[in-house]
Amino acid sequence: ANTALNRLNVLTWLLHWGGSEASASVPGATGTRVDLSGFVAGAGDAPALVDRLAVLATGAPLPSAPRQRVLSAVEGFTAQSAGADWRLLRVQVAAYLMYASPAYHVIR
Repeated sequence: ANTALNRLNVLTWLLHWGGSEASASVPGATGTRVDLSGFVAGAGDAPALVDRLAVLATGAPLPSAPRQRVLSAVEGFTAQSAGADWRLLRVQVAAYLMYASPAYHVIR
């Protein structure tokens, strides 16, 4: 159980808190970050975003019921509900849910 919770914590750290910069005290350090910019422009199309991340994470589309749950969460972020960063928030939530899903963990 601790390993599963640690994975979720790492996802939060990477996707929502921005990861970490390279440490100047470590020679050759590069830091740990995730660049989500390639997904932000297409985040207005929530079904396409979820499907794209599903194939990237699992190699296949999500089954209908889990896909609908992820889609419902992602569609909750709009310009009206989340302000100017709504597209980035959609990407962060979609990626978090995809990489936290049983569909991902079973195949990894």
